[in-house]
Amino acid sequence: MEYTRQPITIETRLPRETSAPVREALLAYAELFSRAGRHYFARTSRGEKVHKTDFSNEYGLTARQFNAVKVTIEGLIDSQRSNLPNYALQCEAKAEGLGRRIDQKKALAARANAKRQAKLWRTIHQMQRRVQSLRDRATVFRQRIDQDDIRICFGSRQRFKSQRHLEKNGYADHDAWAADWRAARASQFFVLGSKDENAGNQGCTLIREDDETYTLRVRMPESLVEAHGLYVYLTGVRFPYQSEVIENARLNNRLREEKKAEYRLAKRAGTTTQSQAEFLSEFGQALSYRLVRDAKGWRVLVTTDLVVKEPVIDTSNGVIGVDFNADHVAFAELDAAGHKVSLNRVELADHLATSRQNKTQIQAAAKTIIEAATTAGKPVVIEKLSFRGKKAGLQKQEKGQAGYHRMLSRLSHKAFAEALKMQALRHGVAVIEVNPAYTSLIGRLKYGRETGFDTHQAAAWVIGRRGMGKKDRLPVLCAVRLTTRPWTFVAPEDARKDDPRDLKRVSKAFSQWCTTEWAAWRRFRETRKRPQVPVADIPL
Repeated sequence: MEYTRQPITIETRLPRETSAPVREALLAYAELFSRAGRHYFARTSRGEKVHKTDFSNEYGLTARQFNAVKVTIEGLIDSQRSNLPNYALQCEAKAEGLGRRIDQKKALAARANAKRQAKLWRTIHQMQRRVQSLRDRATVFRQRIDQDDIRICFGSRQRFKSQRHLEKNGYADHDAWAADWRAARASQFFVLGSKDENAGNQGCTLIREDDETYTLRVRMPESLVEAHGLYVYLTGVRFPYQSEVIENARLNNRLREEKKAEYRLAKRAGTTTQSQAEFLSEFGQALSYRLVRDAKGWRVLVTTDLVVKEPVIDTSNGVIGVDFNADHVAFAELDAAGHKVSLNRVELADHLATSRQNKTQIQAAAKTIIEAATTAGKPVVIEKLSFRGKKAGLQKQEKGQAGYHRMLSRLSHKAFAEALKMQALRHGVAVIEVNPAYTSLIGRLKYGRETGFDTHQAAAWVIGRRGMGKKDRLPVLCAVRLTTRPWTFVAPEDARKDDPRDLKRVSKAFSQWCTTEWAAWRRFRETRKRPQVPVADIPL
């Protein structure tokens, strides 16, 4: 049985009764960590080589604390390097979208009267200025990519810009903003762990107490030892969720210590020729800690590896197909033949919910689906999607587009896929990713009647069958609900195979059919609404 390691972060808060001296020590640590990180970034940006020993002596850091500073800053640098192409793509996509809208406005202006035409050309002028601005920004981002020009605004760029409008942003004067700015820059610090250290981290050690709480023993930097002592103890820490992951890591580190003693005895006896690193390679687990201060106090984030058995993909018993949408998740359980067993859906928070609430809803939906898969003993099939290009091209909302833009901006398929995979890994459920092409079209045309004309549940059905390696050939007569009753769409006879080229033709034919039928339906409704004049009342 193969094992896999997946990074996982577990979060909790320090108790409110944490003493003032302890909070002051944490603030001092965070301020020193922030200052050292800013100076490290400034020196590396100038092309200077940072010597570990000299830098550690200058700021009073241990070697491991220097490594934590280095890892943090290089992580920020790598993040911006990966984001710069996305920024350029976003600007280019918006400029391209605006260009299409300008062409539409010009076509309208050509047919409009003089007054309307003048108004349209004023709008077109402003849109052209915006296009040029976006293209200039994209050029700047491309130049920064070529020159490896990395810029980091510590404390957040938004907070830095808020000094331009002090009263609007709730600051009495510039000194109040400066105090908030400095506090934001020095609001966290990172303690890097390693599996070959005692308890997985020598700078922050987790100690289990008799009352099932934990004590965090934080090793202070050398420059702060005189003021705050060598160690600061954070007592009464509880992990209400996923504490078993932390316990497993602690047991693994304890086992490493036992194996280390066993290795020393074997080495003295001459019964092993392995090095210590080779002998202990399978034991030990790093625990890294990040302490973050916010308006409510201090949060503790523990990052370690979730070690689980690699799930085996077996679709012989059936699968559960999942279709993720902006306001709900539809999933269909299928049997070994790909036939429907059950159809379900999980509602998500509406568009007014905060990002944290959306994240919670997504995680809850993922948990529900994985619990159903665990009960049924079946793998989960999802689509392999990316909306980065479409989201980058979002423009100012036109009439009738607000709902689509809101849906697209909330469609966090990546976050849902990550949450689903994490839950699946913890429960030993396999996850299969499939090509999403035309799943909604096939589901709507083939399984519409069997799903009560629910397009998303029908799509989940198709996704599940695709994960099982089955193909869906469209029927000749497809039941489709355009209004309150089913309509019949006749699919092109020579284009009903589960092939992208054929389905593209079907999609085009279906779109034209929908346009024609809707027009006919509107004409029919208008005819029914007209008052009927009796023949006897018609003047001769």
